[in-house]
Amino acid sequence: MVNGVQVVKGDTPVANGNIMFTGEVLFVNESVVSRLHQQHRDKETPPLLAFPWFGAQFLSHAFLALERDRRFSHITRFLNLADLAPHVSGTGYTFFVPVDTAFEAIGLDKMPDNYLSNGNGLQVLLNHFVKGRLYDRDLKDGTELLSLGNSTIKIARKKERVDVNDAVIVESEVFVYNLGTMFYIDKVLFSKRDFLPTSTIANDIIPTQRRKVPSIVEKVPDELLEEMGLEPDLLTENDATTSTTVWSTPNVTSSSNATIK
Repeated sequence: MVNGVQVVKGDTPVANGNIMFTGEVLFVNESVVSRLHQQHRDKETPPLLAFPWFGAQFLSHAFLALERDRRFSHITRFLNLADLAPHVSGTGYTFFVPVDTAFEAIGLDKMPDNYLSNGNGLQVLLNHFVKGRLYDRDLKDGTELLSLGNSTIKIARKKERVDVNDAVIVESEVFVYNLGTMFYIDKVLFSKRDFLPTSTIANDIIPTQRRKVPSIVEKVPDELLEEMGLEPDLLTENDATTSTTVWSTPNVTSSSNATIK
């Protein structure tokens, strides 16, 4: 026994030494593994997801992680119906994620799920993404970042406080495996005054039903990928599940001797 671990094979002489094999790794237990996992989550390879957006693995894993956190009910419902996958395809991104109170402060909590799904609304969402996986050490005072919405994000740092434009980072370096990084912020970035909702706008917009995300998301079998010849990080095609079309059929009346084709 070595530190309580069984030696499974005796002496194995080698040049200038001897090898002995054990059944377990020494000095490693569940708490050590858990600590290492948290410290090096940015190096962990994730499972390949077929849902919500097969061609956007970072976005898919980030969405599923945020959906499990009650602080992000608004950003997830807006992401759910926005056609972001073509813009945030593959991996290697930084996502500045507003908490729910950020949306409530400007009235977006009362807006339907499709309010940010296109046009200026889609630009608001894209302005929270930056190409490249950033760490806290990369957010230096005076740094300027170009968002996917083609807007400039300015970083201001003073001691432990980091500002992203007029927002403050409330939680830093939330790693989405080795796909990218999230930083939680307390305000919505680039929320223009003329874009903010009014009571008139709110009454004119028809609420849209959300797509339900399954509680268990299975990875795509390797055999299927080999048959299809797909490389998930290179796929840039739009995911058919990211948009919803509602067809409305008008009432049609005709006389009894009319033929309807």
